[in-house]
Amino acid sequence: MNNQVIDLIYWRNLASTYLAGSTVEFVRSDLVLFSNALMPPGKVITTWYANTNYQADRFSPQLPLLEPRKKYQLVLRAASQPQASLYLRLDFYDALGQLCYQKFIKGSKGTFTYPQQAVDYRVSLINAGCQQVEFHRLELASAKTELKNNDDFILTEMINASFQQKTLNLLWLEPDNQINLQKDPAFSSKTDWVILATTLSQATGFLAEPLQKRLQDYWQRFAKLIFWGTGHWSNLAGCYYGQQFAGSRVKVSAAIEPKEFQQLTKEKWPAVERYHLADLTAPIILVDHKKDFLLVNEDQDHD
Repeated sequence: MNNQVIDLIYWRNLASTYLAGSTVEFVRSDLVLFSNALMPPGKVITTWYANTNYQADRFSPQLPLLEPRKKYQLVLRAASQPQASLYLRLDFYDALGQLCYQKFIKGSKGTFTYPQQAVDYRVSLINAGCQQVEFHRLELASAKTELKNNDDFILTEMINASFQQKTLNLLWLEPDNQINLQKDPAFSSKTDWVILATTLSQATGFLAEPLQKRLQDYWQRFAKLIFWGTGHWSNLAGCYYGQQFAGSRVKVSAAIEPKEFQQLTKEKWPAVERYHLADLTAPIILVDHKKDFLLVNEDQDHD
C-alpha cells in the first residue's frame, strides 16, 4: 500500500457564491444543488480559499496548504446541465498579494504544480454556460495518488495478502475532510488487513453496492471477518456489516458514547467489543479521537 493523502473539499456555505437569481439547496453536506438560468458564462459560481480573515469573511479556510514545486491533481465531482458546462480556475498569489499564476482545468480532472513564489491560492468553480449544477466535492491530492473515477469509498489492496490466513481485519476510517493513508513503519502482523474509507461526509459511502459486493467476496474467502471501527460512523458501519455476515466480530473504538454502546450490544447487533484506539496496532498511522474512553476489556486481542 502506497502512502496516500486525499483532501476532500465540500461546498459548505454561501460565502463567495453567485446569488443574483440563483437557487442554492444544501441537500446534505456532500450534495449541493445550484440553478440559475440567467447567469452569464464566465462568472464565478463559488470560490474556496486557502487563507481567510475570519473576522472579516466569517468563514474558515477550506483548502489545504500545499508545497511549492510539488505536482498535484484536482478532481471535480459534479454534474451540470448542459453537460460539460463547468470548469475550474486556480489563482495563485505571492507574498504581496499579487496574482502570480493562473491555471484552468476544463473537464473533471487536471494537474498543476504549485508555484515557488506562491504563498496563497484559491479555487473557483466557473460557469461555462451551465444552468444547473449538482455538486458533490473536489478532491485534491498528489499527482502520484491514484484517484478512482467516481467511487464514494476507498478500499485498499490487501495488506499481507496471504490467503492461507483464515482471518481478515477490515479497518474502517471515519468520514473526514481528509483521507490519510500513511503507512505505519512499525506495523507488523501475521494476519491480513484491508483499509476502508468513504469520500462522503456522512458515511453513506459505507453502504455503496460495489463495497457490499467486495465484502461478500471476502466473507466467502475467509473463515472470519473482524470489523474495526475508529469512531462514530465507522463503529456503526462495522456493526451493520457484522450483522450481515454471520460469524463476524465487531470491535468499536472507545470513542463511542457509553449509551450508544449499550444500544449496539442489544440482540439486534452481533457481539460487540470495545477497544482503545491508542492500543490498536494497525497498518496505518491513526489519530486518536477526542472522545476516547477507557478500554472496557483490557485483554482485547488484536488478531
